[in-house]
Amino acid sequence: MKYFTFTIGMRLHFLIFSALQGIPFVALPYASKVTGLLDNLQVPMPPFNQVDSGLLNAYIDKAWDERNLIKNKIQELLLNLKQQAQENNQLAVELLTGKFVNQAENMQLQGHN
Repeated sequence: MKYFTFTIGMRLHFLIFSALQGIPFVALPYASKVTGLLDNLQVPMPPFNQVDSGLLNAYIDKAWDERNLIKNKIQELLLNLKQQAQENNQLAVELLTGKFVNQAENMQLQGHN
């Protein structure tokens, strides 16, 4: 993946891997999870049901011309998304290990609601 200059895809993990490698992309947002990623990375794309070959080609042409801007924007926004993912992972570990429950109980015992 790191050898690509530009990608076009529709599967979520393909697009995530493109973003992690700093590769500008055009996405076909077939599901809300893909649309959510596009929103988080501020990548414009019309709703899937409005895409035809002419519109898709226009988005590809524009994204190719702006690929360096897109790459910089993705790299800038990705840092925050990585931090959010780490927080989610930490919360999951805390819930699974009971650490989160213990913290909540301690706060409740100390009079915090």
